[in-house]
Amino acid sequence: MTDETKIKMMEALAKSGMSVGQFIMENTGTITYNDNRCSEKKDKPKVTEEIISRALIAINGKEKAVDSQRAWLGVCCLLGWKYDFPRNLADCCNSIKALGIDESLLEFKCKYDSIRMYGSWKFLKEKYEDWPSYTPRDDERQMFQKCLAVAQALDKEIEKQSELEL
Repeated sequence: MTDETKIKMMEALAKSGMSVGQFIMENTGTITYNDNRCSEKKDKPKVTEEIISRALIAINGKEKAVDSQRAWLGVCCLLGWKYDFPRNLADCCNSIKALGIDESLLEFKCKYDSIRMYGSWKFLKEKYEDWPSYTPRDDERQMFQKCLAVAQALDKEIEKQSELEL
């Protein structure tokens, strides 16, 4: 059923006096009903490899989120869960290298050998969106907290870089 058909059905129901409890449809612009603006939603820009590259450069260095090679684990987790990068750590590192970032701009390089030992840790299997309420095992707590901080910083920086594209 098209959105136009859904709108016509909703108008017919409203005119008949019948109430509509819930009506779900995607809105990618402005809906006008009786010449009144009901709702507006701006399209978000697509997150590109360039945006991700700029974000990675921005959060990399001493006193920044990615302040060690091990911190790349948090990067791989976020990119894998939210931005369709491979969830396999080796493949994720290869995809990051394939972005073509000038490595002289990165104080800490993404190296699979620095994060591979964490590949079987339990929190890596948890969805990123569940991390803020996740309780890690005691032996994973410190690394989990670092990964969460890195993932949140990267997510925020990607959002910032996306807004610059507008």
